[in-house]
Amino acid sequence: MRLERTDALDPPATAIPTDGGGRTWTPDAIERALADLTHRRRGGGSRGPHRLAALLGAIGDPQRRTDAVRVVGTDGKTSVTRLLGGLLTASGRRVGATTSPHLERVDERIRLDGAALPPTLLGPAVDAVRAALPQVDAAGEPVSFFEVITATAVQSFADARVDHLLVEAGIGGAGDATAAIPADVVVLTRVGLDHPELGSTLAEVTWEKASVLPVGGTLVSGPQAPPVDEVLAEVVAEREARWLRAGVDHGVVDREPGDDGQQVTVRGPGGPDVDVWLPLWGAHQADNAATALAALAVVLGQWPNPDELRAALADVAVPGRTERIADAAGPEVVLDGAHDAPAVDALVAALAERPVAGPTVVLLGTTGERDPGPLAAQLTAGGAQVRSVAATCAGRQLAHELAAARSHVGPAGRVVVTGSLYLVGAARSQVTSGQLAVR
Repeated sequence: MRLERTDALDPPATAIPTDGGGRTWTPDAIERALADLTHRRRGGGSRGPHRLAALLGAIGDPQRRTDAVRVVGTDGKTSVTRLLGGLLTASGRRVGATTSPHLERVDERIRLDGAALPPTLLGPAVDAVRAALPQVDAAGEPVSFFEVITATAVQSFADARVDHLLVEAGIGGAGDATAAIPADVVVLTRVGLDHPELGSTLAEVTWEKASVLPVGGTLVSGPQAPPVDEVLAEVVAEREARWLRAGVDHGVVDREPGDDGQQVTVRGPGGPDVDVWLPLWGAHQADNAATALAALAVVLGQWPNPDELRAALADVAVPGRTERIADAAGPEVVLDGAHDAPAVDALVAALAERPVAGPTVVLLGTTGERDPGPLAAQLTAGGAQVRSVAATCAGRQLAHELAAARSHVGPAGRVVVTGSLYLVGAARSQVTSGQLAVR
């Protein structure tokens, strides 16, 4: 059962819940204030935790007021963070979680017990961080939006007196801004080749991500390729750390896909096998759930009550990750932010587990210098018809693309939007604003 801690929702004694101009904070005012900061970039500054550390120091080092769990990896970070957050909340802990990127609203990145923060908590944190920016900018490199939103999250969670702070890394591990937040527990999701600045081999990327593990800390890793596990063994030995490894200490024992999720049997460290219903789609989400359960056991120091596990997982939602949106009068729409080859493989496998009678059209949008060709080839091999669109496609153009795809596949078909979470977020806003029911 979740413990009620209404005191944790009271604003700190020094906080004034206004927008800095004497006006009372509202959710929309906070969203506008955060959106106004999205233009900030680190420019030519180097990667690393130094800017976030300076910003946190300028607002009183709120990261020192709570225990943190860091989630790093290439794919699955947001899913594991949301899963772990829901499990901890169901176990009676107050949990703050910061994830990225957002889909529809900036404040999605800052969640307390799985819900939006009250303006009385988030507003003062926004004020504190904005007030510190000129000083920090002038003293060094300009602070990026990711660093600003992370500092805002940490400040608001410290004010909320959370028991645990879950921090999803942006890019990498030791060189990521979030390395400024100390964490004894590190959760590593699947490692793959994604950002060239992290390395050109799995071993190089793994070293960068895993090096955030502190001496004497605990590493919980999801399923990995052999080269990744080889590097992890070296890092763990070097840091004299504890390692809970997928397939050895935890993992999926069995799974049975269903229409709106899957029945999964998971094994965790120090506990019996547990059968749970997971309302998420795909084998990769079952692996993410097992990883989150192993991390939960580490944080709690014991294998939790199975009934609490079942209740927490039955309610979990991860928007934009193999998310199925169904319409009785038309084709279903699947939203998934798969942006690299392993993630697209996972998406194709998930779609194959629940075939539809009609054709499948994929709207694929990629960002930056990423070549959409290989991803399109994977999707085509999986039986889909692929239409490339700009990752920034939105508004009327996106509405036209969605309408054309839905018309082409017919009521018995499927439309998939993938490749970029920015495109997925824009599509989600359009699809869910109509008469569609989210399942």
